[in-house]
Amino acid sequence: MDSVITGKVWKFGDDINTDIISPAEYMDASYEVIGKHAMERAFPGFADAIARGDIIVAGKNFGSGSSRETAQIALIYAGAVSYTHLRAHETS
Repeated sequence: MDSVITGKVWKFGDDINTDIISPAEYMDASYEVIGKHAMERAFPGFADAIARGDIIVAGKNFGSGSSRETAQIALIYAGAVSYTHLRAHETS
């Protein structure tokens, strides 16, 4: 059985690490605040532009780096329904 996910796609290139996904200065903030700053280093205003259910597609090394646990939180609270599996979090 095939599954189909529909939504607006946000395409990012290679080497989007956890520092870009979730800036360090918001690590101790509430989940809502973390979400408001998701991906702002790659796309200023991203959290205001993304809508619940949108999809993030990225290239190689998405989520690499410090394995910052707030990276997934930032994407979820920004509204992304799906994002590239973060290999770095398989081993964390």
